[in-house]
Amino acid sequence: KSAAPEFAMAHSSEKDEAPKAGAASGWPFLLISAACLPISMWYQHSMAGNLQTQVAAYTLADLQQQSEDDHILLAVWGRVFDVSAGKEFYGKGQSYAIFAGHDCTKAFALTRRHEGLLDQGLEDLTEKQLRHLNRTYWETYVAKYPVVGRLEDPPYQAADYDQFAGPFAEVQYTRPRKASAAATKESVRESRCPVTRAARAVGNALVKLLPRQLLPN
Repeated sequence: KSAAPEFAMAHSSEKDEAPKAGAASGWPFLLISAACLPISMWYQHSMAGNLQTQVAAYTLADLQQQSEDDHILLAVWGRVFDVSAGKEFYGKGQSYAIFAGHDCTKAFALTRRHEGLLDQGLEDLTEKQLRHLNRTYWETYVAKYPVVGRLEDPPYQAADYDQFAGPFAEVQYTRPRKASAAATKESVRESRCPVTRAARAVGNALVKLLPRQLLPN
């Protein structure tokens, strides 16, 4: 990507030849843009707030206490997943019921259903097992179930595995891929509230009009 600035400065000769009136005529627009900047920033912030939701904090004890047949939680790499949609797998009496209410990271890495592998550290895992765990995390859990929380007391240093799962300190609520696609279609529907529609229209217009230097990153 080019490191050149978006608006190149004019050469000195071109700058000297520019009519003074032209330079002055740009001030009203800049003043209006500066006055509208707070509205634009509020609009962008409010839209970003709708897309990201801070996740709840859970402990290992919380996972066990809050996991019921209709509300099933488990953790992988310190991320708490709501796997209630997979009740046929994780519900009582089902083949994966042993995982409900636990941090299952080590068990998934070793592909074993064993109670002794639940809520355990990861110090003795090999690189191959970590890569397998990485595939399981992304292809099974992130793809199919929402992240609803962050484990406060994982039995390992979750941040040590940021290279696989992303920054543990920045865990956000996520949606399964299919649900995300459906939500994207839903989000393009126009609000029926006239105030909301007007605010959205004004915000969009201001974002397009303001110089890029005045917009927040």
